[in-house]
Amino acid sequence: MNGPAEWIARVAPGRILVVDDHEPNRQLLADILEMQDHVVITATSGAEALASVAERQPDLILLDVNMPDIDGLEVCRRLRADLETASLPIILVTSLTHREHRLDGIAAGANDYLTKPIDRPDLLLRVRNALHMGQLHRRLATQYEDLQRLETLRDTLVHMLVHDLRSPLHGVMLYLEVIRQRLREVGLADVLEDVEEVSTSVGTLAD
Repeated sequence: MNGPAEWIARVAPGRILVVDDHEPNRQLLADILEMQDHVVITATSGAEALASVAERQPDLILLDVNMPDIDGLEVCRRLRADLETASLPIILVTSLTHREHRLDGIAAGANDYLTKPIDRPDLLLRVRNALHMGQLHRRLATQYEDLQRLETLRDTLVHMLVHDLRSPLHGVMLYLEVIRQRLREVGLADVLEDVEEVSTSVGTLAD
């Protein structure tokens, strides 16, 4: 069975936004992540983080909770309230360890929680899981969009077929009516009954 180091090594690189108002913390996270070939973007405040998300479109955010302007929980809430970023994976990073703080993070919409000091294997495994879930979500979203396009195409084709068939079917119905009148004149009741059944079927298709 493969160990954690082997599992981590198979992670597909992602674009990760690291948000922390303390430079040493940002640098530590960036160093660890860049060693795994992730592209790291940094932000020093909640406001800068929101701007970076809009401009750089990261695959994952590592978000410090305690920041002076807009704290991590509020950043998380704002991202979750926006349809464009509602599914963006967010891992909160904090020195707060009480259960209430974890619940606050979950309530704000965080996907996961990391406590300082950072444990490298723990960080990389959580990053790996978050990136994987994000990739699955994007794949499902793409498949859903493809399905919607196919349904629209199907409806368009059905409409075109129905429209194209109605004219010839109405012509057939008129021709069948002429045949029915002639059959009444000559008294071929059995044949007339068959023709009327055909006429009814064609009328159903033409509606």
